[in-house]
Amino acid sequence: MTIHTHQLHPDIIKRLNRARGHLSSVTQMIEDGRHCLDIAQQLHAVEKAIQQAKRTLVLDHIDHCLDEALDT
Repeated sequence: MTIHTHQLHPDIIKRLNRARGHLSSVTQMIEDGRHCLDIAQQLHAVEKAIQQAKRTLVLDHIDHCLDEALDT
């Protein structure tokens, strides 16, 4: 398998790690019996971090992978 990396991959990993941290917080909040609104806010943060990672990945793909495909 060929290694496929781009300049923005570290940024995507950072965003996914942020989502992982927020998700761990959500689990702990539920176990601690925290208020639903607080949990919902943390879940929203998880969703946003994942959305931004996906957006960055797709835009990076459009900028690089599709250009490469057109050049061949």
